[in-house]
Amino acid sequence: MGACSFHKNSEVGKSAAEKLILLEPDCTAAYVLLSNIYSSEGRWDDRARVMKRMREMRLRKDTGKSWIELEKEVRSFVVGRASRPDSAAVDDVLMQLSAVASDQDLVESNGL
Repeated sequence: MGACSFHKNSEVGKSAAEKLILLEPDCTAAYVLLSNIYSSEGRWDDRARVMKRMREMRLRKDTGKSWIELEKEVRSFVVGRASRPDSAAVDDVLMQLSAVASDQDLVESNGL
């Protein structure tokens, strides 16, 4: 579904999300991706309807985590949180990666 959104094939993404919601009504990822597709199309009423349904079902989106290898150890982190003792080291590596990506025009060409 995320690939459908990335490649601007929202009809396939919407169909997949709706079918997944029928099969697994508690799957928050399907609701979030569907709402993101609606947002990208400017369909704010449809997005609001999806989010309302999530609230009514008391579903909450899981916090997104990322992983990075630092000093031969894989560490997870949540952007914007400094709850780990090594948060400064993780931030430094991310800044370096961002600089390299910007220097090589990876950010613009991949829409990151």
